[in-house]
Amino acid sequence: MFDGLSVLRSPCQLRGKVQSWRRVGERVALIPVLGPVHEGHLDLVRAAHLDTCRVAVCLVDLSGSPLAREIEADIRVLEAAQVDAVISPAADSYSPDGHRTRLRVGGLTDVLCGKVAQGCFDFALLMTLRLINQTQADLVLMSDVQWQYSVILSQLVGDLDLDTEIRILPARRHGDGAVCSAEWHALPEAARGHAAGLARILAELAAELRCGADPVACCKNGAARLAEAGVEGLEYLELRHAGTLARVHDTVLDGPARLFGAVRLGGLRLVDSVGVV
Repeated sequence: MFDGLSVLRSPCQLRGKVQSWRRVGERVALIPVLGPVHEGHLDLVRAAHLDTCRVAVCLVDLSGSPLAREIEADIRVLEAAQVDAVISPAADSYSPDGHRTRLRVGGLTDVLCGKVAQGCFDFALLMTLRLINQTQADLVLMSDVQWQYSVILSQLVGDLDLDTEIRILPARRHGDGAVCSAEWHALPEAARGHAAGLARILAELAAELRCGADPVACCKNGAARLAEAGVEGLEYLELRHAGTLARVHDTVLDGPARLFGAVRLGGLRLVDSVGVV
């Protein structure tokens, strides 16, 4: 039952709030939000409510990120969605000066986005694991637009034997197929058509792969089609195993597979992916 939103500014306040929920046997769902709140995040909130969880949303911004956030506006949106707690800490609560911990998972953090921008997951992984520790979350909800990050986090949670489920839900999409993300909202209007072009071509390639197309030739052809559609700044277009992120050479033998693409638009990395088998 929703009894009002609490805005928490420190790990100590967060632990106290979670303890009050635990004392009456309630489950806790955690939703990390990197960047401004949008409808895709609210879908995750609704899913947590369906699981009868108390919902804690953490608003932490990456240092130097171009994804500007208006904290008070985000809090109002989350209160209307009946979020139980918003964690809006000082940055040094989650990224203290001098911290030396770096999290690497072979074959997961060094491919796709991790290959293009080495270390790009460092802060987010450390932050999320700290939040899982502080909330003892039963459930962490993420969109499949963050598929790689979710797979890495799932591996870490398993390796550390944490009693937390990482649940990946389908991303909300706009009417033109473009994935709903903070990066999409930050794009200039003229560039949003290119986001839709990426989504459309990924869907077309996935259909061809399901019909037996050769993955290497298909991805090469897809890169050419993206260029023809005016979608520039391609960083990668690769077919990989949905769970291990290993390259897939034959969708019949190597699946389940997922087609991943990323482009650089307006200084932002826009990622998208689609399941193949």
